[in-house]
Amino acid sequence: MSEYPLQLRSGLMFLSHDGLWLLDTGSPVSFSAREEIELAGRRFSLARDLMGHSAENISQLVSFEVAGLLGNDVIGELDWRFDLPSEQVTVSTEPLPIEGPSIELSEILGVPVLPAEVGGQARRVLLDTGAELSYFPPQFFDGLSANGRFRDYNPVLGWFEVDLYSLDARIGDIPFTLRCAPVPEGFGLLQMTFQMAGAEGLVGIQILSSHQVLYSPRRSLLQLGAPGQH
Repeated sequence: MSEYPLQLRSGLMFLSHDGLWLLDTGSPVSFSAREEIELAGRRFSLARDLMGHSAENISQLVSFEVAGLLGNDVIGELDWRFDLPSEQVTVSTEPLPIEGPSIELSEILGVPVLPAEVGGQARRVLLDTGAELSYFPPQFFDGLSANGRFRDYNPVLGWFEVDLYSLDARIGDIPFTLRCAPVPEGFGLLQMTFQMAGAEGLVGIQILSSHQVLYSPRRSLLQLGAPGQH
């Protein structure tokens, strides 16, 4: 078990370990200009890029140097206790203890899928820690007023702009007001992933930003703590 500094920068979550590493449960593959990374005493080989998208590209997007991206081929082999309020992450090759209620997960292509209540109805949603916003189909926002615009980036779509909305949600016993946008037109890959996973939306990094979260992909479990819990 090892502990590393954890940072929220440019709306995304980075592990600090001989450089900054973007933690992205929405990516199947980890990549870097480096050949490997050691976490909690275990070494992992890294790809150079994913479909031409590299650590250098991420560095240009966020305007600071990024060593690489850690996707589900690495994240899925370890247990994680994310504590963004305390700016620390615990990483373990052994199962971390889970005390109290937890959420049972499924997965699609390595991406975790969890039950949630969104807009007062039970839904299944993808958890993508590499997404600053949450995304839902346009009908989720019928009758709601937009409260701003946001410029986002996706390796498939490039830069695009979306209207911002707020949606009330509950995950486990914890209420959230999600910062959301409609799924952009032309984002067929995400819509196809929804269909494959039986999911109706994607929840981004926001649910980790104010709570301690234990994520055990090998046991398919997620536990959300109280705000600032230590």
